[in-house]
Amino acid sequence: MKKKIIIGIVIVLLAGGGFWFYKSKTGTSDAKAKNQLSDLNSYHLEANMEMTINDELKTYKVDVDYLKKDSDLFRVNIYDKTLNQSQIIIRNADGVFVYTPSMNQVYKFKSEWPYNSDKPYIYQTLLSYFDKENKIEKTKDGMILRSAVAYPHDEKIVSQEIKFDKNMVPVYISLFDEDEAEHVKVEFTKVSINETVDESLFNVEQLSASQTASNLTDDFPLMPLELLGTQLAEQQECSINGTTTHILQFSGDKAFTLIQSLDQPSDTLQTIDTSAELVDLVGGVAMFENNQLKYLYPGLTCSVYSETMSKAEMIEVVSSLQNEVLK
Repeated sequence: MKKKIIIGIVIVLLAGGGFWFYKSKTGTSDAKAKNQLSDLNSYHLEANMEMTINDELKTYKVDVDYLKKDSDLFRVNIYDKTLNQSQIIIRNADGVFVYTPSMNQVYKFKSEWPYNSDKPYIYQTLLSYFDKENKIEKTKDGMILRSAVAYPHDEKIVSQEIKFDKNMVPVYISLFDEDEAEHVKVEFTKVSINETVDESLFNVEQLSASQTASNLTDDFPLMPLELLGTQLAEQQECSINGTTTHILQFSGDKAFTLIQSLDQPSDTLQTIDTSAELVDLVGGVAMFENNQLKYLYPGLTCSVYSETMSKAEMIEVVSSLQNEVLK
């Protein structure tokens, strides 16, 4: 009887010790992440990003620069490998700016970006998950963090997996739907932390227009795959200020109008102040105001109008645009 009691005590101690070890390790990772955040003065990240939308694979190159000042400075360059086009988002002391080089055009927003929602390519976002409910698996060369996640503009994504090396440098992040199908994967190819970052990168006035031509041709419009039970009722083509514009009207309970026009590049940098809400999708940028969602597609502006659709439903439509005009 005494032997059984001793064995029972040993088992309890071992179990308790194992639990303490797991909590201790998790606590150590959490403290390390907090120290990394507090000591963070600058970084430069480069990554390859793949997204699967309606069975279509989209690929991007993402460059991120950060510099700690009185107001945190950010610059994110998202390069669409299919379109051969870029969009640049800059945050500085004057606001948040979205720049399309091929158009030489800037939209200025009042926004808390990038802190207003999770971003899979922002280092602060990745480190913040250590302070939330998660599961951490130790590996020989680092750790893997798994957790639930909510992207306000992509409700399909519900969980994620992030790998860090032993120095808390991100290796990759994968985002999954409820069926554990991977929708987004970001693989980091270069990470430089607390090295010199040129402050001029965050100066909007020093942006220069790209001369790279868009792969979009004039045989558009793009057609959405996500129709939310509607059907195309009418399609018109017209010219507005010399720009070819297509107006597509979809009928049904979620009726909406989709307007598309090819943008003409400007010779001089144009800055447009807007009171619209900045909606930064994982692979692009949109703005929402007065039941209208305007999607800033490189070389093409797409606007969705609807009295019955929610903002999330409008995002579903523009995110599903079929690249029929790409050559």
